[in-house]
Amino acid sequence: MATAIGSGGGNENVSDRDNQSATPPTPKRIGTFLIVVVFLTTVAVILFRFSMKELGVALIGLAVPVAGLLDKYLLSRKGKVEGKVAKVERAGPTWMVALAWVIAYALGYLTPSVAAWLSSPSVSVRFDHSGPVNPSEVVEVNWARLPENRSPELFVYSVQLKLYFPQECGLPKSRKGRQQCKIQFGLGPVGYEYEIVSATLDEEARQQLLNYSHDPVSRGLQRLPDTAMRVGSFKVRN
Repeated sequence: MATAIGSGGGNENVSDRDNQSATPPTPKRIGTFLIVVVFLTTVAVILFRFSMKELGVALIGLAVPVAGLLDKYLLSRKGKVEGKVAKVERAGPTWMVALAWVIAYALGYLTPSVAAWLSSPSVSVRFDHSGPVNPSEVVEVNWARLPENRSPELFVYSVQLKLYFPQECGLPKSRKGRQQCKIQFGLGPVGYEYEIVSATLDEEARQQLLNYSHDPVSRGLQRLPDTAMRVGSFKVRN
C-alpha cells in the first residue's frame, strides 16, 4: 500500500510539471522575452561603437538564452504566492521592464563619457609648490594613454607677459612613462604668476618647437603649436 501511494504521488507531481511546462506563451511572456533581448542587443551595439567587439558578440550570443532563462524563472514562480505577495508577483514584469529601460538609457548616456575619460591622454606634473617657486624647479612628469604618434611636453606660461615658454625636458614618445624635468621660471619680479601647462605633441608640433629653439631671437610663443593638445595646467607664483 505504501508503495502504491508513493507511486501515485509521484505520477501526480510529474503530471503537474508536465502541465506547467506545457503552459502556452502569453502576450506578457512574449513581451518580457522581447524586451530583454532588445535591451541586451542595445548594450551590445554600444559596445560595438566603442571597439569592444568581443564583448558585443558575446552579449548578442547570450541575449536569447538569458531571456529564455528569465522566462522560465518567472513561469516557475507563477501561482506560488497568494494575497499581497501575489500582487507583487503580477507587478514584477512591469517594474522589470521599467528598470531595464532605465539601465539601457543610463548606459547609453554614460558610456561615451566614461569611455572618453578612460581613453583620454593623461600628463601630470608633481612638485612641492605650496609656496613661491624658485627660478628653476625639478618636477616629476607622469604620462599615460598617449597615442603612438604623440609625446608629452611641458610649457611655462607667463600670465603677465602672455607668452608660452617650452621646457627642454626631452620627454620620449611613448604611451606611458615617468621622468624628472628641470623647468625654468626665470628671474621675474616677485609676485609674478605662472601657469605650468602640460600638452601632447605630434610630429608637426615638435617641428615647430624645433624651429623655435633654433631661432636666436625667440622670446616665447604667443600660443601653443597648432597641433598641440593641451591636457592640463595649474598656477604658481615666484
